[in-house]
Amino acid sequence: MERSSSGTWKTSLILAPLIWAAAANVAYAIEDPWVSREAVLSKDAVIGGGVVIERDAAIYPGANLGPGTTIGTGVALNKNVATGRDAIIEDEAKIGQSVSIGDRTQIGTKASVKNNATIGSDTILGTGVVIGRRVQIGSGVFIGDYTRIGDYVRIGDDSSIGTHCSFGRGSVIGNRVLIGDKTILQKGSRIPDDEVIP
Repeated sequence: MERSSSGTWKTSLILAPLIWAAAANVAYAIEDPWVSREAVLSKDAVIGGGVVIERDAAIYPGANLGPGTTIGTGVALNKNVATGRDAIIEDEAKIGQSVSIGDRTQIGTKASVKNNATIGSDTILGTGVVIGRRVQIGSGVFIGDYTRIGDYVRIGDDSSIGTHCSFGRGSVIGNRVLIGDKTILQKGSRIPDDEVIP
């Protein structure tokens, strides 16, 4: 990897070869990135300082990982994924093409985010959450385990969604909305700001 004048790192290898990390198992307080010898990176991935990439992760062309980001074991980041600072993508999560992930956002184990989704800062997606294509999720949002969000859904800032929910395509959830476990929203549903659905 080579360091740019902005302090980010750019890989100089193609996708197939592995990057062999010289560092031992180091966590967050490092300036240089730490990449498992069993991770695969595209030649043009941009890696911020302090990034940690665990074994069996695959980072595809155009990825841009913000400083302090952690990529778990077996994670796949498709083309043109961008993360903000200190994002966490947990083990075996799958991130589609052209997904944008905000600062300090956490994506749970085995979660799936489809192409062209946008996720704001300080947001948490639980284990096994599925986010559809072109979904827009605001900042400060919590989405519980195993919830499924359909394509083209919009979720406003500071909303909280329970576990095992299902939201139909094109639904719009306002700001500061509270939605309980196992809620099902039909296609095109509209939930206004500050609504509570037990």
